[in-house]
Amino acid sequence: MKSTKFSMLITLVLSIVVIVLGPFNYILARSIPRDILFQGPRELSLPEGAKTYLVMGKLFEIAYAPDGNRLAFAGDIGILIHDAQTGEELRRLKEHRADVYGVAFSPDGNTLASGSKDQTIRLWDVATGEPKQTLTGHTGEVGSVVFSPDSSTLASGSEDETIRLWDVATGEPKGVLTGHTAQVHSIAFSPDGGTLASGSRDGRVRLWDAVTGDYLKNLTGHGQHPVYCLAFSPDGSTLACATYGGVKFWAVVTGQATTSFTGSEVVSIAFSPDGTTLASDGPGNIIRLWDVATGIHKQTLTGHRDLVTDVEFSPDGSTLASGSLYGRVILWDLHE
Repeated sequence: MKSTKFSMLITLVLSIVVIVLGPFNYILARSIPRDILFQGPRELSLPEGAKTYLVMGKLFEIAYAPDGNRLAFAGDIGILIHDAQTGEELRRLKEHRADVYGVAFSPDGNTLASGSKDQTIRLWDVATGEPKQTLTGHTGEVGSVVFSPDSSTLASGSEDETIRLWDVATGEPKGVLTGHTAQVHSIAFSPDGGTLASGSRDGRVRLWDAVTGDYLKNLTGHGQHPVYCLAFSPDGSTLACATYGGVKFWAVVTGQATTSFTGSEVVSIAFSPDGTTLASDGPGNIIRLWDVATGIHKQTLTGHRDLVTDVEFSPDGSTLASGSLYGRVILWDLHE
């Protein structure tokens, strides 16, 4: 479902002079019980119910398996699969030849997709970790991959300004969607599978017929600011867009802007499964929870020491997983 924001992240990384994590950048640690914190430098106190651990390398995107038992992390050393309860590393997939920016589980739980700086997409067997297909055709970095709700189609967004559709069973291309004039940062299927949304560095969100590939409409209220992440509400009526000025909401049927959560630049957003809460990063190393119906800010979650790169709700909505650039993962218990 999610989308990555890797170009913006890399730009921010280049501006960092002092990396807080120091020698802990490449330390692997398991999940830590709620009453014991990792004894690293300048550790921040976490609230009751939060678990934290480190994964190796840089972290760009997180995906929950449909059953909620596993987490996949896309990063500069490949793909890491961890147990969602204990944090233990279960598997490491390293066949990509460069950084992995996007990762997604198919809704049926059988396939994992990854998109990479090496311009390829790989499909993996979730049960065995074995590669199933390598999809080629993009001429730029692949930053976003997402499955259709019925798991039959994969969509990918790229630096080459295109969105490609793929048959998951055969690996054959199904179509190429063009119209953006800059890198495609994020793509998302509507819950009913009928609409595909794409967000780009050109500041536009485009809606497409997911079956025919026909262009439907442009959502152009973001100015020249890049659109980093997209998320459909669970009922499919609303599309949320993360951009420079915060989060903007659109009515999918009419294409009209409905409301917005203003603030600093936001690169990652996620709806809770019941649609009542929106999680967003920003600014910097904090996470905010919003009441979707009222737009009221409900809670601020702090504990990351560097740039938050992704937020994802567990399928049952009880946990929020957040990852920061230098490999710190925090699991927030939302029902405590």
